[in-house]
Amino acid sequence: MIYKSYAICGPGLVRSENQDNLYVNGAYRPDVTDFSEFRHETITSDLGLFAVADGMGGEKHGELASLITVSALNSAEHSSEGLQRYLLERNDTICELSEEMGGSRIGSTYVGINIIGNDADILNIGDSRIYLFRQGTLTQLSYDHTSAQRMIDLGMLDKVAAAKHPDKHKLTQHMGISPTEFVIEPYRAHLAVLPGDVFLLCSDGLTDMLDDQGIESILTTHGDIQDAAENLYATALQNGGRDNTTVILVQAENAGVSISNRKRVSSASSPGIQKQKIVTIALCVVAIVLVTAVVFTVIRSFKSDGDDGSSYYADDDDSYHDRSNRDGDGTASGTSLNDGNDETDEHYSNGGMDGMEDDDDKDDDEDDDNDDDESPKDITDESPPLAAAPDDGVSPRTGEEQDYRDTDKPDESSSQNGSSYSNDLSEFVKPDSAASENEIPFYQIATDDTVTISDEEEIDE
Repeated sequence: MIYKSYAICGPGLVRSENQDNLYVNGAYRPDVTDFSEFRHETITSDLGLFAVADGMGGEKHGELASLITVSALNSAEHSSEGLQRYLLERNDTICELSEEMGGSRIGSTYVGINIIGNDADILNIGDSRIYLFRQGTLTQLSYDHTSAQRMIDLGMLDKVAAAKHPDKHKLTQHMGISPTEFVIEPYRAHLAVLPGDVFLLCSDGLTDMLDDQGIESILTTHGDIQDAAENLYATALQNGGRDNTTVILVQAENAGVSISNRKRVSSASSPGIQKQKIVTIALCVVAIVLVTAVVFTVIRSFKSDGDDGSSYYADDDDSYHDRSNRDGDGTASGTSLNDGNDETDEHYSNGGMDGMEDDDDKDDDEDDDNDDDESPKDITDESPPLAAAPDDGVSPRTGEEQDYRDTDKPDESSSQNGSSYSNDLSEFVKPDSAASENEIPFYQIATDDTVTISDEEEIDE
């Protein structure tokens, strides 16, 4: 993994002195009397140590406290435990200097990241911050040791209110606290570094002038870390520059990715690109919906063409007839695709479709011929037709007045010549002037065994 860094440290627009200091792979501000802007750029492979220190004390030489904090990092063990021991030792040194100065309280913050390969260890004490910018999102990795943050932890404030709280810079931990008073405990964190990750280390001179959303916007817009760092520093000055300001950007890349390609790689994860992807996906979904609607419309139109008056039907002899070619009374006009087949056309000439003989009815008649003798009442082609009730209207079996009519016996003459059965039932019923007013309908016959025979089925007891 290759790590490129770019750092800026300046006094701002209000203060004449600069109590901030920094550490960039061995480089720092050795001359604290030089208040000019400090810039440094490095490229390293697999190893890197970066830190920011914000001195406190004003006229009491806060710049000395920040210098003590970072000046001996070259000799420190570059591990999480080694750097924590280093901070405790540096804290003792600052406390000794404070005693030499008559007990005046001086101190410094510290935030640092130690990178070994793809692993990063983070330590911080005070309110200097480190952020991770990954795939277009900015995340704070450090912990603010302030009274405002403690109220956030207790649920008394949210981050928006804490940013405006008067105690937002009242530190609960920092370098320069005597061990007899309080043993400092730096905040520690660890994470795996991914190609394209950008780390931002800064003092409160930046975060007081620019909120997290503004920082994220600049990092998104400026893919090159030098451009991004200069833009962050310039924006802090434009917004007031009331404090010393330090900015360090560290970007991680695979060894095979050239420095010139970093802007393109970083910008690929920007919200603008993400919005374009979302719009493209939405347009694809709309196109799929429209194509599907057109296909269904075409299918329905074909189905409608098959169901209109120009459709055809076939009879048993494979003759096809045009349904639309009918007379006004509902009867077929005789137009047929099977020209010259008069017998077939005659089959539909009387009664229209009602005159058609259903194949299932034919099968039922054949099944009736094969019924078992055990059936209570067999109706076969050999059975004589049911006669009308006797003149006295009394059933010979039940003694009740009945009207017997044959509805199951087809017209033999009609069956033989291939014509369909007629719907006119008058020829199957003999007139009976002596029928009782309480006669049973022609489709129901009562017997001693309470068996009902309809014109379509037989029911056994």
